[in-house]
Amino acid sequence: MNPDSDTQGVHGQEPADRTLDFLLSPSEWRVILALYAVEAPATPEAVTEAMQAPRLPRNAVEVLLERLARRGFISPGPDGTWQPGGTSLQELLRPQIEAFFKTYLVGVPQGFDVLRKVLDEWRPTV
Repeated sequence: MNPDSDTQGVHGQEPADRTLDFLLSPSEWRVILALYAVEAPATPEAVTEAMQAPRLPRNAVEVLLERLARRGFISPGPDGTWQPGGTSLQELLRPQIEAFFKTYLVGVPQGFDVLRKVLDEWRPTV
């Protein structure tokens, strides 16, 4: 590990790709989305209620909230509540999308054609 580095990667190793520090699991992402959907500071119950079905059990949401706080994505509030950590959803989403591109699209030119089709199908209508 570089002693001059002020950041540390997974398992104390400096990651080859800094994006790894910002990747969220699907469950963490669901909790983040639910937290951002409710008025902060939010209780674990409110976060659980705001989740889209199927909802995770409340104790799982609590564990994920604590993990997200340790990782700096959210902040604890008063009386066991939680609040976004000052990062916008767009800022949180970018590394997730970059990791997807690096994993599935780099070196696969036809992958971008498929992505365009998917985006066209999923684009919300205004």
